Amino acid sequence: MNTLHQIIGCLGPTRLKIPALCLALLPGASSSVRADGGDIQLSIPPALQVPVGNTLAYAAKGVGVQIYVWAVNHTNALLSSWVFQAPHAVLFGEGLVGIHYAGPTWQNDDGSKVAGARVASVTVDSNAIPWLLLRAASTSGPGIFSDITYIQRLRTEGGLAPITPGLVDGQQVLVPYSAQYLFYRAQSPVFSADSRPYGATYQQWAARFWQRKLSLPVDAASEQLPLSAGQSGPVWVLARPGARSGGVLVETNVFSVPAGKALLVEALGEWADDSDCPTFDPFTEIQLRNFLSSNWGAVSQISCTLDGVTVPGTTDPRNTPYLIGSRAFSYTLADHDNVLGVDFGLTCIPDGTTIDGAVDEGVFLMFAPLPVGHHTIHTLGVVGPAPSPFVVVDSTYEITVTPRHAVGGPIDDEKSN
Repeated sequence: MNTLHQIIGCLGPTRLKIPALCLALLPGASSSVRADGGDIQLSIPPALQVPVGNTLAYAAKGVGVQIYVWAVNHTNALLSSWVFQAPHAVLFGEGLVGIHYAGPTWQNDDGSKVAGARVASVTVDSNAIPWLLLRAASTSGPGIFSDITYIQRLRTEGGLAPITPGLVDGQQVLVPYSAQYLFYRAQSPVFSADSRPYGATYQQWAARFWQRKLSLPVDAASEQLPLSAGQSGPVWVLARPGARSGGVLVETNVFSVPAGKALLVEALGEWADDSDCPTFDPFTEIQLRNFLSSNWGAVSQISCTLDGVTVPGTTDPRNTPYLIGSRAFSYTLADHDNVLGVDFGLTCIPDGTTIDGAVDEGVFLMFAPLPVGHHTIHTLGVVGPAPSPFVVVDSTYEITVTPRHAVGGPIDDEKSN
């Protein structure tokens, strides 16, 4: 029995002296805002606009207090003042969704956090704290805030420091406030996992990836061909021949692609079917999928960058939306040096055989067509403990996107390990 599988390719941490109170009962706490921003109609000052390339990801209303402390100047009493200490609020979206506390930090109820650093401030209402633009200074996750890039604080009400002086040094006051918080993330260079790029789901594209990979001959000539070889249509499937079940693979692929082509990459993946010698195995599709899911539990690291920038949603191997299980598919082996015979020793299965009922699971990324010029895609997948992993797949794609109207032969391609 030799089932084939491959692994490849309500107070935050800062404790403040705050009386016990239920912020959920403060006025306005029932207000909600849709994450898609459909009911957010604001005229945002130019100074608070987020940079191009960032899109609205999440919205929430903050209701709570701004905390001030009276600081006495013992040299000149006229210079004594209220000093802002921290916010303390709850966040509401579709119900209670998180908290806001010192940092400033926003924490979602899924455990993810983002801490902000002020970029710009604009006073829109003299009776309320300013509107702000903040960049994400740090994030943690996984979760909704794990890849946030910018935060806007808008529609503020209240929250200003008291007008009257404090009574003693260190006196603390809690000033009620509310605000609309908008959270942004960088526009992803890949199609979303729930989309249908070029008329097919990610599940269908995952099957096409492995159909191509398993149909390629495993010989020196094929392995040295550039990834541009044999590509056609609007999507180039960046699959190399061969399928290994362990070890370390470090490869660099250098090739050119015409403008307007999408690129399908698998950062790490595995496949299973019933092919075996001398007879095929009897496992069902559900059993094969369970084998893959069990294997995936050993994956310890996954990552993908484009031109040095992390692709959102690709840092957690178990929670990434791009972990895709394909539909069941068939594939036809190469007419020479087929992958089952060369890589797995199943020489009883002839070249050109069609195998039915295969399934796969992996992190698949469909990159939208890249701008003309040079780009680098880097993927890394690690299986097993970081100090001594038993599978490492480190792939770099050096890509030159050429204009559609370019004439002449393609740029020289090469592959190096």
